[in-house]
Amino acid sequence: MQPVWHLPRLLAKAAEELPAVRMFVDEMAAVNMTRSYLHLHVGLDATGIDMDALAPHYTVFEKGMVRAGGGSDGAITDHVCSEGNMVAVSNVCRLEKELAPEGKIMLHAYMCANEPYEKWEGQRRGAEYEAMKDKEAEALWSAIERIIPDARERADVALVGSPLTHERFLRRPRGTYGATVESLLRDGSTPIEGLVLCGDSLFPGIGIPAVALSGASAANAFVGVREQLRAYKKEKKPPRKKVK
Repeated sequence: MQPVWHLPRLLAKAAEELPAVRMFVDEMAAVNMTRSYLHLHVGLDATGIDMDALAPHYTVFEKGMVRAGGGSDGAITDHVCSEGNMVAVSNVCRLEKELAPEGKIMLHAYMCANEPYEKWEGQRRGAEYEAMKDKEAEALWSAIERIIPDARERADVALVGSPLTHERFLRRPRGTYGATVESLLRDGSTPIEGLVLCGDSLFPGIGIPAVALSGASAANAFVGVREQLRAYKKEKKPPRKKVK
């Protein structure tokens, strides 16, 4: 699967021949990207932890929901989507204990599309890069420690993923989380007959939720609402009773 930002290359020949396609691929190349995200995957010793007292998911705001600046104008300096603010912590073992070995628990903390790619750009593997990951992951550790205060002491394994990780291994341009809301295609339609787009570069978020939602929108491009309603009514319509 290719993201929308690769369409100019994939449709280069058609764009040369058809003005409508050329205009479309130019629009796709300009689709705004959300910022990237920083990940922390940890495996912990769960000895003494009351799993039933934990929730399967947490959202932690390091800077709060909103904060006004100190100037006389009272301008907002921090908000939900501020850099490094909103951290999601997923506790999947609360729902499925068998996902971790007996006596262990794994947590996944990540920045919610609020990590700028620019500060990572140009970094290369090595001691400096690893030190930067450890430093930037402090906010993620802080979020986890609000749930399990001694998490670091319990950690058997801790893996940090940066925007560069997503760019390299997941083929995410600039580590993006997907298209911004204002750039979404309504139903994935294109000026090319038979070509409808879907995928997580058309809807914010990586993985099944984004693909499923964009896929549903793409399906609507093939079958309109009226056709769907007719099919639904026909399916739900009770069979006629035979008159003897």
